[in-house]
Amino acid sequence: MQMIANAKIVTRDALSATATFQTAANTVNMKLYPRCLVALWIYGSGAGTGAVTLKQSTVAAGTDAKALGFTDYWYSADYITLDSLTKGAATSNTFNAVAVNAKLSCYFIEVKADALDVDNDFTFLRCDVANVANAVGHLQYLLYEARYAKGADAMPSAIS
Repeated sequence: MQMIANAKIVTRDALSATATFQTAANTVNMKLYPRCLVALWIYGSGAGTGAVTLKQSTVAAGTDAKALGFTDYWYSADYITLDSLTKGAATSNTFNAVAVNAKLSCYFIEVKADALDVDNDFTFLRCDVANVANAVGHLQYLLYEARYAKGADAMPSAIS
Protein backbone atom coordinates (compact mmCIF):
# COMPACT_ATOMS: atom_id res chain seq x y z
CA MET A 1 0.00 0.00 0.00
CA GLN A 2 1.19 3.50 -0.76
CA MET A 3 2.04 5.88 2.10
CA ILE A 4 -0.03 8.68 0.50
CA ALA A 5 -3.10 6.43 0.67
CA ASN A 6 -2.77 6.26 4.48
CA ALA A 7 -1.58 9.73 5.43
CA LYS A 8 -2.71 13.33 5.39
CA ILE A 9 -0.03 15.97 4.82
CA VAL A 10 -0.98 19.44 6.03
CA THR A 11 1.10 22.59 5.65
CA ARG A 12 -0.24 25.08 8.14
CA ASP A 13 2.12 28.05 8.09
CA ALA A 14 5.22 29.54 6.55
CA LEU A 15 8.02 31.28 8.41
CA SER A 16 8.69 34.83 7.36
CA ALA A 17 11.87 36.76 8.10
CA THR A 18 10.68 37.17 11.69
CA ALA A 19 10.33 33.39 11.88
CA THR A 20 7.41 33.07 14.29
CA PHE A 21 4.57 30.52 14.31
CA GLN A 22 2.34 31.37 17.21
CA THR A 23 -1.16 31.45 15.86
CA ALA A 24 -4.19 29.27 16.32
CA ALA A 25 -4.20 28.84 12.54
CA ASN A 26 -1.42 26.28 13.01
CA THR A 27 -3.79 23.64 14.45
CA VAL A 28 -4.67 20.24 13.06
CA ASN A 29 -7.37 17.97 14.41
CA MET A 30 -6.15 14.52 15.47
CA LYS A 31 -9.66 13.23 16.15
CA LEU A 32 -9.49 10.82 13.20
CA TYR A 33 -5.72 10.27 13.26
CA PRO A 34 -3.91 8.38 16.04
CA ARG A 35 -0.44 9.61 15.01
CA CYS A 36 1.15 12.80 13.75
CA LEU A 37 4.67 13.73 12.74
CA VAL A 38 5.28 17.45 13.20
CA ALA A 39 7.92 18.60 10.70
CA LEU A 40 9.57 21.99 11.03
CA TRP A 41 11.90 23.16 8.23
CA ILE A 42 14.11 26.23 8.76
CA TYR A 43 16.48 27.80 6.26
CA GLY A 44 18.85 30.24 7.94
CA SER A 45 20.14 33.46 6.44
CA GLY A 46 22.05 34.10 9.64
CA ALA A 47 22.20 32.73 13.14
CA GLY A 48 19.15 32.58 15.39
CA THR A 49 17.32 30.39 17.89
CA GLY A 50 13.71 30.07 18.94
CA ALA A 51 11.69 28.02 21.40
CA VAL A 52 9.55 25.21 19.97
CA THR A 53 6.55 24.03 22.01
CA LEU A 54 3.50 21.90 21.34
CA LYS A 55 0.01 22.99 22.36
CA GLN A 56 -3.31 21.15 22.56
CA SER A 57 -6.84 22.50 22.59
CA THR A 58 -10.47 21.45 22.32
CA VAL A 59 -11.26 23.96 19.56
CA ALA A 60 -9.50 24.92 16.32
CA ALA A 61 -9.20 28.54 17.46
CA GLY A 62 -7.00 27.37 20.31
CA THR A 63 -8.67 29.65 22.86
CA ASP A 64 -8.19 27.02 25.57
CA ALA A 65 -4.69 25.93 24.49
CA LYS A 66 -2.38 24.35 27.00
CA ALA A 67 1.04 22.73 26.76
CA LEU A 68 1.38 19.23 25.39
CA GLY A 69 4.15 17.27 27.03
CA PHE A 70 6.90 15.67 24.95
CA THR A 71 10.39 14.53 25.83
CA ASP A 72 12.29 14.07 22.59
CA TYR A 73 12.57 15.10 18.97
CA TRP A 74 14.81 14.37 15.99
CA TYR A 75 16.80 16.98 14.09
CA SER A 76 19.50 17.79 11.56
CA ALA A 77 21.27 21.16 11.41
CA ASP A 78 22.23 20.60 7.76
CA TYR A 79 19.72 18.24 6.18
CA ILE A 80 20.77 18.86 2.59
CA THR A 81 24.34 17.71 3.20
CA LEU A 82 23.67 15.18 5.97
CA ASP A 83 20.52 13.08 5.72
CA SER A 84 21.03 11.54 9.15
CA LEU A 85 19.05 12.64 12.20
CA THR A 86 20.11 13.13 15.81
CA LYS A 87 17.83 12.57 18.79
CA GLY A 88 17.35 15.64 20.97
CA ALA A 89 15.86 15.96 24.45
CA ALA A 90 13.16 18.49 25.22
CA THR A 91 13.40 20.37 28.52
CA SER A 92 10.09 21.34 30.15
CA ASN A 93 8.27 20.39 26.91
CA THR A 94 10.39 22.83 24.88
CA PHE A 95 13.53 22.87 22.76
CA ASN A 96 15.36 25.56 20.83
CA ALA A 97 15.34 25.44 17.05
CA VAL A 98 18.51 26.83 15.53
CA ALA A 99 18.84 28.68 12.24
CA VAL A 100 22.25 28.01 10.72
CA ASN A 101 23.50 30.41 8.06
CA ALA A 102 22.88 29.02 4.54
CA LYS A 103 21.76 25.62 5.86
CA LEU A 104 18.42 23.79 5.96
CA SER A 105 17.67 22.61 9.49
CA CYS A 106 14.83 20.22 10.19
CA TYR A 107 13.05 19.09 13.34
CA PHE A 108 10.63 16.20 13.75
CA ILE A 109 8.34 15.49 16.71
CA GLU A 110 6.22 12.34 16.94
CA VAL A 111 2.83 12.83 18.63
CA LYS A 112 0.30 10.15 19.54
CA ALA A 113 -3.32 11.26 19.87
CA ASP A 114 -3.62 9.52 23.23
CA ALA A 115 -0.90 11.88 24.58
CA LEU A 116 -3.45 14.69 24.31
CA ASP A 117 -5.88 15.28 27.19
CA VAL A 118 -8.54 13.11 25.53
CA ASP A 119 -10.51 12.77 28.78
CA ASN A 120 -11.32 16.47 28.45
CA ASP A 121 -11.88 16.36 24.64
CA PHE A 122 -8.55 17.86 23.56
CA THR A 123 -8.08 16.79 19.92
CA PHE A 124 -6.36 19.79 18.30
CA LEU A 125 -2.58 19.99 18.04
CA ARG A 126 -0.37 22.91 17.14
CA CYS A 127 3.33 23.68 17.11
CA ASP A 128 4.48 27.11 18.27
CA VAL A 129 7.86 28.48 17.23
CA ALA A 130 9.07 31.70 18.81
CA ASN A 131 11.32 34.16 17.06
CA VAL A 132 13.90 32.21 15.06
CA ALA A 133 15.54 35.35 13.65
CA ASN A 134 17.20 35.39 10.23
CA ALA A 135 15.23 32.43 8.91
CA VAL A 136 12.47 31.31 6.60
CA GLY A 137 10.77 27.93 6.48
CA HIS A 138 7.53 26.08 6.97
CA LEU A 139 5.61 23.85 9.32
CA GLN A 140 3.98 20.59 8.22
CA TYR A 141 1.95 17.91 9.92
CA LEU A 142 1.96 14.35 8.61
CA LEU A 143 -1.09 12.65 10.11
CA TYR A 144 -1.26 8.92 9.59
CA GLU A 145 -3.03 5.67 10.41
CA ALA A 146 -6.38 7.36 9.78
CA ARG A 147 -9.30 5.74 11.56
CA TYR A 148 -11.31 5.83 8.33
CA ALA A 149 -8.72 5.69 5.55
CA LYS A 150 -10.29 6.11 2.13
CA GLY A 151 -7.25 6.52 -0.11
CA ALA A 152 -5.23 9.58 -1.08
CA ASP A 153 -8.11 11.36 -2.78
CA ALA A 154 -10.59 10.98 0.10
CA MET A 155 -8.67 11.08 3.39
CA PRO A 156 -10.55 12.61 6.34
CA SER A 157 -9.82 16.31 6.81
CA ALA A 158 -7.55 17.38 9.65
CA ILE A 159 -8.35 21.09 9.27
CA SER A 160 -11.37 22.45 11.06
